[in-house]
Amino acid sequence: MIVLSNDFINGTYRLSKMQFMIIFRLAERIRQEDTDFRTESFTLSEFVGLKKGQAIGNLYEDCREACKFMKGLRLRIGKRTYQVLEFVECPKYKGYIRLRFAKALQPFFLGLKQNFTPVDFEDVQKMGSGVRIRIYLFLRQHLTLKNRHFDFKKIKAMLGYLPKAYPRFKDFDRRVLQPAYSDIKKFGLLDVEQEIRFLGRQIDKLVVKIKGAVKKVKKAVVPPTSAKPPMPACNTIPGLPPWMNARTLEKLRQEYPEDYLMYAVQVVEQKDNVENPMGYFRSLLPREDFQKEFKAHVSELAKKQHAIDLQKAAAKEAEWESHVYQLFSERNNACRQQFFEQHHNRQTVEVYLRHLQKGRNLPHNRRYYQEWMKCQLMFDALPEQSKIAYKGWLVKTYGERGDYDQKFFATEMKNSAYYQLFMER
Repeated sequence: MIVLSNDFINGTYRLSKMQFMIIFRLAERIRQEDTDFRTESFTLSEFVGLKKGQAIGNLYEDCREACKFMKGLRLRIGKRTYQVLEFVECPKYKGYIRLRFAKALQPFFLGLKQNFTPVDFEDVQKMGSGVRIRIYLFLRQHLTLKNRHFDFKKIKAMLGYLPKAYPRFKDFDRRVLQPAYSDIKKFGLLDVEQEIRFLGRQIDKLVVKIKGAVKKVKKAVVPPTSAKPPMPACNTIPGLPPWMNARTLEKLRQEYPEDYLMYAVQVVEQKDNVENPMGYFRSLLPREDFQKEFKAHVSELAKKQHAIDLQKAAAKEAEWESHVYQLFSERNNACRQQFFEQHHNRQTVEVYLRHLQKGRNLPHNRRYYQEWMKCQLMFDALPEQSKIAYKGWLVKTYGERGDYDQKFFATEMKNSAYYQLFMER
């Protein structure tokens, strides 16, 4: 069960079905005693509600893109705009996403004691589009009033349509309202009837009569001999546009690549002023300019992915390079300690000490001297005056926190030959 503030329901915004699912999935995790939003983790299969045997298609990628888009999205509620998500983590090929509501939305989801509407997640998930979900929420909000009054211009604005969109009520009713009523009745959510009231020749108000929930009728059992073949898997994909017929899409897959078809679907869905989406969709497919646009889109995605892969490779390379430097330094120091153990006399120690002090501006020399001083055997052999003087120089130059320790790995490989030349002399 999801609990939404009525102020949130009555906001002025337009969301896709996938974007609504993101909000509802997070709202579903909220507890009554919560005082702050938590970062919630979901598997992608759980998040999109994918069932066993259901085709994936581009559903996962659409979900990831919708989450990224929602992070920068702001909704107008009342006279203010509010950020929706303040944290989004959806790594590619990891199979999970992590999300958190922005704190500004707390008044609309947390501690609601009045002016709220409870909604069942399964009910809204059945709706065919984000606009249909909004209309259902409007009606569900005023279920006890039995009649919901809409102003034509205001309802268009609340649904996120520009004033120029659907200037005629006939088109708005056919393309927006009636499909929503159809879904609401089809899934047994509410029994609604619409009445149009005129003021002169102009439409004054829309009155939607709400009669409560429809009794769900059990489907008749079809004998096995007359059972119809199963519909294509794409018919069960949540988010498939209501204007797209599953059988038609299956036939088109034999002529065009699936990613090309899905790109065309997205282009059509992003346009608000298309009166015949299916006709426009079919007209796009054979056009050479649209095919070039799709190739450019794929190329751009490939470039972005290549850049991401390069960044990951560079990060991994730097990690291994640092590891190699550290191993080489440890091995080089071990060889040096072994040399002094075999030639342990004050003369050898003092010669090497003078060499290090003479070239102490070299990072690898400071590194060697520091490690040498840590060894108790070599520490005892060092002249006390030189030892104190060099320690003082290290502290004065790099501070007491030992920041100089981090400065040696980067030049270890480059300067290691210097020590080898000294040892060969």
